[in-house]
Amino acid sequence: MFVFTASIYRWRFTKVELSGSAGAGQYKSIEATHMPLLRFDVVKGRTDAELKAMLDASHRAVLSAFNVPARDRYQIVHEHEASRMMVEDTGLGFDRSSKVVIVSVTSRPRSEMSKRQFYADLCRELAGHAGIEPSDVVVTFTINSDTDWSFGGGKAQFLTGEL
Repeated sequence: MFVFTASIYRWRFTKVELSGSAGAGQYKSIEATHMPLLRFDVVKGRTDAELKAMLDASHRAVLSAFNVPARDRYQIVHEHEASRMMVEDTGLGFDRSSKVVIVSVTSRPRSEMSKRQFYADLCRELAGHAGIEPSDVVVTFTINSDTDWSFGGGKAQFLTGEL
């Protein structure tokens, strides 16, 4: 794998061996290395220290899986009364606790491989540093494009070349 940096975008190219002679050694998957926006839906009652541990652990997973710059960090916590969150197991046999967290990731396109790495890294980090069991972690991705982001000043910085 190699990383190509352009003046406007940072992209990760992964060399994928395709089956058959046609297309062998082609560069198939391309993904941006800019940050995602993470929203955390949790049951009220966590301390500020517990929330910080959750956010820090999640950021380490983002850094590891998506290779984003350390200061590309956008996280929002939404706290809900316990009666306002119904998070069942979809028939998978998970036991959920009051520490359940739904992580909604809004991002430019990511590869299946990097998403799978994120799921694993996130669960490992949350269990090890925030006391949240993997059975209490639900993740969903919403994919968007460069035209869907403005970081302030009334500009679309991915389109203007500022990012």
